[in-house]
Amino acid sequence: MALNNLQETFVTSYNIEIAINKKPLVSAENLLQSDSDLSKTLQLIEEELSKILGPVANIIFEDTLNKWSTRAIPTHETLSVLVYFL
Repeated sequence: MALNNLQETFVTSYNIEIAINKKPLVSAENLLQSDSDLSKTLQLIEEELSKILGPVANIIFEDTLNKWSTRAIPTHETLSVLVYFL
């Protein structure tokens, strides 16, 4: 239980610091072009979003990825934050 509180405090403090700096941890381009599982998931989300929004989806998705990266550490665990921003 204490470990969870410590992790939450760290993540909260870390996210506040990132939000103040307003600099993405990782650029949208790097997130999409890596060979990681996260990148594959993001590419799939972008493809599905394109089916709904058309050509503007790429612009919206890239902007949203940058916003996500300024407010959370981009991982599978924080995908819900990305979805919220979308």
